[in-house]
Amino acid sequence: MERRGCPGSGLLADLKEERNTKEISADTEAYAEYWTTEPVAAPQVFPMVSSTRETRSVGCLVSGYFPEPISVVWKEGSSIIPSKDSSSVLQSSSGVYVSNSLINVSRQELQSGDFSCTVKHAATNSTIVKRVSVGSASLSSVSVATMTVKLVQASCPESDGNQDVSLVCYVTSSPSSSVQIGWREDDNEVSLLPTSFPATQAGDGTYSLSFSVRVPQAKWNKGAAYSCYTTDPRTKEEVSSVLTRRSGAFNCLGIVVSLYRPTAEDVLINKKAVITCRAINLPASTGAVFTWTREMGNCTVESVTENPELTSSGLYSVSSRLSVCAEEWVKGERFTCRMEYPGLTEPIVKTISKDLDVLVKPPSVYVNGPPTEELARNEKATLICMIKGFSPADLSIKWLQAGQEMDSGAYDTTIPQAMKEAEGYFAVSTLQIDAEDWKKGGPFTCVVVHEGAPQNVMQRSIDKYSGKPTAVNVSVNMLDSTSSCY
Repeated sequence: MERRGCPGSGLLADLKEERNTKEISADTEAYAEYWTTEPVAAPQVFPMVSSTRETRSVGCLVSGYFPEPISVVWKEGSSIIPSKDSSSVLQSSSGVYVSNSLINVSRQELQSGDFSCTVKHAATNSTIVKRVSVGSASLSSVSVATMTVKLVQASCPESDGNQDVSLVCYVTSSPSSSVQIGWREDDNEVSLLPTSFPATQAGDGTYSLSFSVRVPQAKWNKGAAYSCYTTDPRTKEEVSSVLTRRSGAFNCLGIVVSLYRPTAEDVLINKKAVITCRAINLPASTGAVFTWTREMGNCTVESVTENPELTSSGLYSVSSRLSVCAEEWVKGERFTCRMEYPGLTEPIVKTISKDLDVLVKPPSVYVNGPPTEELARNEKATLICMIKGFSPADLSIKWLQAGQEMDSGAYDTTIPQAMKEAEGYFAVSTLQIDAEDWKKGGPFTCVVVHEGAPQNVMQRSIDKYSGKPTAVNVSVNMLDSTSSCY
């Protein structure tokens, strides 16, 4: 197979900061004209939840208002609770303000509490109330999730045989390691004796459990509908899943295959697009075979299949990764993953490509420092990087301390969410550090990689000396490389 190098392949070698020290004096004519000609603007409020293993930072991001000030009041039920409010940051590109307000709560409080923030803006006579819950907030990858139940088929007996059919009921995001499961057959309660697998605890403190039962193949083949159900103790509502025999279906095992897009950092900085094809719900650790093809020439391309992983459900997942030149992905070429597995009567086929019809919009990036109240406790310092208005949704975020890349475990980044009030997407990255690290000065830098940014990279820095975010110009050096894409 022909091997080709990626033109312009390289790494982000240098991020040089040039601090903007220009100040607008309050007594200058230009300053006065700026403030008197800007129209008033009402705030927009976005609920947020960011997590560590012990606590949750529940917040409201207040954006797009002018002029100052605003007031933010937090309540749990009808009781007012103290918050950590950051100073307002003037967005130079739009001339409006953005700020955030946070409260720290435990996992248990977040699961059972009813939190709301009330934002008042006197200049526009606006009052906005946002209830902040797990469902309404922009959640990070370790935030508390809603309890779910999923029933899948775990065996494929011969169609004319007399074997039992194995079904597995998966329960995820349970607040308890002990769950009572009920079973129904065609809406009638039935007594089944499940085999229970040990519960596993996720990083957000919730549990995943699975229960396996066997049902008669004769009833299964006739179309009997089986369901497993439980009650979510947080909502007091029943959560259930129903499964029937898939008439003529090729995938009786409930195997799911998904394709994942390459990261913005890989495409824009490393000039190599890594596409991932992942199969889950595999009954055994062996047997999965992945084959990749590409649209141009319909040729087979090389890939790497990783070792299978045993999941909390007792089933396996396995991934295959394909590396191609970034320019091939950027031009919209289509790549297809074909997964074969024993028990499937035909392969599962998935295709992916970059959407070329999406309008590209650059991100606006803002960094807020730790509130004074938090620093007074001399324990932690919370920095927040807000990215908004960008399109498409693909972006990568990293934090630097004094120019050195920080461990990804030190910060949480929300999945990009579509903005309701305007076009584009919105994301928040929360970095929590020791107060002593903040006192050392930094600077701490939020680096955002997005195709709409100048040179594909934007960054904003903050340190304890200025206490304010600093815009920086970014110089990106790309090192030529002759390495192959695949």
